[in-house]
Amino acid sequence: MSVRRFVLCLESLRLEWDAIRRGDNPRDVVVACRCVNAGLFVSKDIRRDVEVVVLYGLADDLTGIVFPGDGLRRVSPDERSISFFLKKASERAVDVDHGRTRRLDNGIIVIHSDIDTLAQEWSRSGLYVVVPRSDSSGMGITRFHGTFVVGVSGTIFEALVNHQEAQRIVGNHSPERWIVEINWRADRVQGMTSEI
Repeated sequence: MSVRRFVLCLESLRLEWDAIRRGDNPRDVVVACRCVNAGLFVSKDIRRDVEVVVLYGLADDLTGIVFPGDGLRRVSPDERSISFFLKKASERAVDVDHGRTRRLDNGIIVIHSDIDTLAQEWSRSGLYVVVPRSDSSGMGITRFHGTFVVGVSGTIFEALVNHQEAQRIVGNHSPERWIVEINWRADRVQGMTSEI
C-alpha cells in the first residue's frame, strides 16, 4: 500500500503532564496535535494510507513520533488525547538507540535517526517540502503519495528544504491547513479515478 506521509518539523516538543491535563499546551504541541488530527481523522474513521510524523531535535540527532493510520489504536482526534500519546512516546524515545525504531502498544512508532538517513528513505517515494509563498495556486503536486514536509521553521525544516533529494512545493497556510488541502486534493484525484 502506498502511503502519504506528513512530517511536521519542530525545534523541540515541550510536553508537560500538568499542561496536558489543564488543556494548556504550548503552541508547538497544539500545532502537532492539529496536524495529527488533520492528517489522520475523518468522520467516524481514520485514513489508513496516511501517517503523520512529528519530528524534533537536531539534524544529526532526531526524534520522530509516527502516527500510522493503518496501525493506530486508542488515539482520539482531540488535543488532550493526542498530546497524551505524544508525551508517552517522547518519554519512551529516550530509550531508543540511534538508527533504531520502537513500536508502542498503541501502534505509535518512535524513531531515532538523522536528517540524511530519513531524507534518503523518504525520497524513494517522493520527498516534497512545502515552502511559504503568498500565492499557493502553483502547488505543483501531481502525486499524492510520498512524504510531505510541513515545517514551522527551524534548522530541521531548513535542512530538508535544502536537501538534494527534496522537491519544493509552495503554500501559504499553516501546517495543519496544508495537510487538509493535500488530503482534500488526494481525495478528489482518487474520486475521479474510481469514477473512470
